[in-house]
Amino acid sequence: MIDRKTIEDLIKMMVDHEIVELDVADGDQSVTIRRAGAFAAPQVTTSAPPAAAPAPLQPQGAPAAPAAESARHAAGGGEGHVIKSPMVGTFYSRPNPDAEPFVSAGAKVSDSTVVCLIEAMKVFNEIKAECRGTIAEVLVNDGDAVEYGQPLFRMK
Repeated sequence: MIDRKTIEDLIKMMVDHEIVELDVADGDQSVTIRRAGAFAAPQVTTSAPPAAAPAPLQPQGAPAAPAAESARHAAGGGEGHVIKSPMVGTFYSRPNPDAEPFVSAGAKVSDSTVVCLIEAMKVFNEIKAECRGTIAEVLVNDGDAVEYGQPLFRMK
């Protein structure tokens, strides 16, 4: 599979240059990234068929409560690094329903610490802190839908 960092860079380029669709092939692997509209988050699809239909887009002008609330929390802290979602999906704070959360407020993390899982297209993606510090605040709830670039954690 084309690595996550490459996909993130492609999505950023698409947003920065208002590109609507992009096809990338690497050997026998390919990825197609399509943006639903000028202000919608990019959606990533691979050559495998999706397991479920995508969630409907919100009407223009409708409040995005979870994203707005998370952004407000992130801005309210003002200090430290913010770990953002690298993709659209469902946020999970623990590896399974009976386990303890990967991290909570006050937890010390390194750049390789797994802080959560994001499920996208029935695939669970480990999200790492990618920096050292202490988790100051968890900005989303277990099971919440998250958008690309949405703040997940605020760090000190």
